Amino acid sequence: MKFYFPNYKKNIINISGSFNKMLGNGAPVSTLSKLDKCLNKGYKNVVFIILDGMGINPIKIHLDNKNILRKNVKQTL
Repeated sequence: MKFYFPNYKKNIINISGSFNKMLGNGAPVSTLSKLDKCLNKGYKNVVFIILDGMGINPIKIHLDNKNILRKNVKQTL
């Protein structure tokens, strides 16, 4: 059995760091560079959907490449 250890530079906690950085509150934890780039476009409103614990496989298996959800996946953690 192979054990996987958490990547503390690329996990769900780092999402809050990126949003804190966007809001000008500083980032108490590391941020995600891909999310930082998306949030650094001066948007007034942001809709953020996170599907925690599901993994990417159900999306890849059940949604075709033209599906809006699948087309807009930016990163898996």
